[in-house]
Amino acid sequence: MKTSMTITGRIGQEPKLAFSQTGMAYLKLSVATEKSKKSNGGWENETIWLDVTAFGELAEHGAETLSKGDLVIAHGEIEPPRTFEKKDGTTGVSIGFIADMLGASLRFKSYTGLAEAPKAKTFSEEPF
Repeated sequence: MKTSMTITGRIGQEPKLAFSQTGMAYLKLSVATEKSKKSNGGWENETIWLDVTAFGELAEHGAETLSKGDLVIAHGEIEPPRTFEKKDGTTGVSIGFIADMLGASLRFKSYTGLAEAPKAKTFSEEPF
């Protein structure tokens, strides 16, 4: 069973578009999300980084539209966390996220030059 979730966060590095050996486009994004937690009688923010990947046309559209610093909304499936050794010798955790929907948030910024959405079908007055 697939568990879907939606995340929002800021893109930390320029998105990287690449193509597999079979020609499939894929886009890699590093997205920072914040979690607030109570600490010592006050609130503290903790940043969680997610490695977001999109494939196919979604990857190509994302590469054309998104850039570092943009607030992004992604819907998809989280992958099991992976551990790695940081440069300072400590252990880090990498969390992967496979996006099946991806877009820029319009909350703080408007976007121009976006692809025109397909026109809605028109129906006669009597649909049946």
